[in-house]
Amino acid sequence: MHLSDKNSPNYQQVINFRDYLKAHPEEAKEYNNVKIRASELAMKHKTYGDQKRIYQQSKRKIIEEINNKSVVWKRNKGKF
Repeated sequence: MHLSDKNSPNYQQVINFRDYLKAHPEEAKEYNNVKIRASELAMKHKTYGDQKRIYQQSKRKIIEEINNKSVVWKRNKGKF
C-alpha cells in the first residue's frame, strides 16, 4: 500500500505504477516476491532504521524499472 496526496508532485507516478501492475499481473507477482525477499533481508537487522534502509534499497531497482515501464505504458495506452 502506498498513500499519496492528490496534490503531491508524484501522485501521477503512483497511479501509473498501480495501474501498470494491475494490467501486468506477472510483473505484480515478481514485485511482490521482491518485497517478500526484501522484508526477509531487512528483518536480519536489529534496528528499525537499518531494517527500513535495507528494505527500501532492496526494492529500489524493481521500482525504478516498473516506474520507467509505467510511463511508456501510460503514454502508449489506447494507441494499439
